[in-house]
Amino acid sequence: MWTGLQDYSPAEWKRFEDWLDRIYDDFTTKVADGRHLPKDKILQIAKGGIWSGQDAKNRGLIDELGGYETALKLAKESGGIPESEEVKIVVFPQNKSLLQSILQREGPENSDKEGVAGAGVQLLQLLQPLAHELNEVGIFLHGSENQGQDVLRMRILEPSR
Repeated sequence: MWTGLQDYSPAEWKRFEDWLDRIYDDFTTKVADGRHLPKDKILQIAKGGIWSGQDAKNRGLIDELGGYETALKLAKESGGIPESEEVKIVVFPQNKSLLQSILQREGPENSDKEGVAGAGVQLLQLLQPLAHELNEVGIFLHGSENQGQDVLRMRILEPSR
């Protein structure tokens, strides 16, 4: 379902829409809690809309307008750090390698599986069609005479006469 290589079935669309609904509900609940506003008000404001900074401020969704420097100034104020003091900025979450991303991937398709095992199963499901196609065009992984060796080999097909 999550490969993007085929259309969703009606059941998969339902599953996807339910997943999006859960994310939206979680997001609007967190916004309401964080902004100390009733959830009904957030639902009236939100409706999937995109607001300019000024519109978001007018609606009580943000406290201040500004960029990185303003955010850093407000964070220092909140932490009781003098504005002139140098601080070390740590980016969170830290960038992950491709392997870390695959192994730590969580998503609706892995919700009933355990971390690494679920990622491994998903990776194999993604690679299986590729392996089949490679076999069809004459590229093999682990040929019979190379059993147990990590060998990639290609069969050259002669044109028929």
